Amino acid sequence: MFGNFLLIAWRNLRKNKLFSVINILGLSAGLGCCILIFLFIQHELSYDRFHPQANNIYRLTSESEGATGKTNLAVTPAPWAPLMKKDFPEIKQYVRLLKDEKVLVGQPSEQHFYETLMLYADSTFFSVFSVQLERGDIKHALEKPNSIILTSETAEKYFGNADPIGKTLEVNSFGRNFNVEVTAIAKKLPSNSHFEFNSLVSLQTLGDLSGLWSFHMFQSYLLLGDNVKPAGLEKKFAGFVNKYIINNPQADGKNDIHLQPLTDIHLRSHMVGEIGTNGDITYVYVFAGVALFILLIACFNFINLSTARSLTRAKEVGLRKVVGANKKQLFFQFLSEAAFFAAIATFVAVFIAYTILPLFNQLSGRELSFDPANNFMLIALLLLLIVAVGLLAGIYPAAVLSAFKPVEVLKGKFTRNKKSVPLRKALVTLQFVVSIVLIASTLVVTNQLHFLQNKKLGFDKENVVVITLPRNADSARLQSFKISLLNNPAIRSVAASSTIPSDQVPINQVNDGSADLSKALSMQMLFTDEDFVSTMKMEIAAGRNFNKDMPTDKTTGFIINEAAAKKFGWSN
Repeated sequence: MFGNFLLIAWRNLRKNKLFSVINILGLSAGLGCCILIFLFIQHELSYDRFHPQANNIYRLTSESEGATGKTNLAVTPAPWAPLMKKDFPEIKQYVRLLKDEKVLVGQPSEQHFYETLMLYADSTFFSVFSVQLERGDIKHALEKPNSIILTSETAEKYFGNADPIGKTLEVNSFGRNFNVEVTAIAKKLPSNSHFEFNSLVSLQTLGDLSGLWSFHMFQSYLLLGDNVKPAGLEKKFAGFVNKYIINNPQADGKNDIHLQPLTDIHLRSHMVGEIGTNGDITYVYVFAGVALFILLIACFNFINLSTARSLTRAKEVGLRKVVGANKKQLFFQFLSEAAFFAAIATFVAVFIAYTILPLFNQLSGRELSFDPANNFMLIALLLLLIVAVGLLAGIYPAAVLSAFKPVEVLKGKFTRNKKSVPLRKALVTLQFVVSIVLIASTLVVTNQLHFLQNKKLGFDKENVVVITLPRNADSARLQSFKISLLNNPAIRSVAASSTIPSDQVPINQVNDGSADLSKALSMQMLFTDEDFVSTMKMEIAAGRNFNKDMPTDKTTGFIINEAAAKKFGWSN
């Protein structure tokens, strides 16, 4: 019987080609959008879950008093994690990561390159995270100072096809020059990792870090035991603060320490000092809602077209009932036709999604892949779409068509199903409402993006070019470089700073001279020269700019913003 239903559906499809094409294209366009959105949502929800121990890995975060109130920090001082491992048996292992985005690397006497994805890591890195090596010993790769692990792409850049293991590279990082030995080649991390690297350097290379109590610079991760409750361990951190931080003259005052699940970092973390650019769980909800709206619009369109054709199918229904077909059989026949249309539309949607995916990746900044063979959830989604769309789009037309009375139809008294008219009007209205909502939302988002791009930031970013210089460039070389640039008539002014104004400005602890270090505030601090304010066209609200003729400005001069002045309680 089911085969007969499909045969009839195929005949109707061929007989009404225009109607079939319109219906299938309408459904497939909506389903194609849903498939792309599903791939995006699946990718966002999968971040860091490829680590086998992901559910037991937590990042240390803290709250400290800042210029504008409580500041949530994704970074911690270096001594915290090792001491916690010693004091709390619930912690199986820890690893600290330190990112340097301006590293000059190269072979001795060869061309050097700037690397933006270098991480320093403890030798315990592979005990916490699942990173595979193509070559090298995973147990000893970061065991010694001045050891470096490269990805295969980075190794090829410096050594070509030669064996890189045991080779030496020169590194200029954090203002220091040193040599490192290549100990292993690592596979590139998946795109759904909240941090990435092209080289890993042993953290021991930086020397003793046990005294860096006031430098919130390190991403600290803890691997907890299988049966450990994070909330219970977190309660013990108050005792850790009292023991090591409150009365420590090297520390920066009281901190509220928390545990953040590894799998929450990408979508639910927007703290100061993030190791990379994170997503937002709000986008997942918004895209899921958009996908649902698009699917409903496509289904409503199918229902309207199907019920609008009811007159053309009325005689068919009448004849079938005369020869013995009952309402149930007719209902399943028309429902099967809807499912048949949905199946064809799904296959067309797969082709549309596969074709558009590269453009979608470019727009979304993701590396999504369409691989049904290795994506069980995608296969399940496609089957679910066929069933759900077949039911959603076909159940009402099937009920309407199967309810025709054969006597009225065959006598020619049947004109239209008046019951279906109000519903079709309601569906058309609902289609317009949903479409208007989506268009209005798009306009709001567009206006918001325009506002963000044109918002006054306190400085003028137009016509400003940023050049990255080596960290070891001294003041004499810097001044000489500035003079050479100013000789170009196209350049109006030149300034130097440690970084550019952004949320990635390093954090320092600042106090007002009080002996009570617990009152210190966490502030983002730029190191600049006297030309920075004028070059960036910043406005001085009170006081004066740095003056190169005043020697004390170079050693004790500070410019703070109005928020910092308010936090310190200074009216002048």
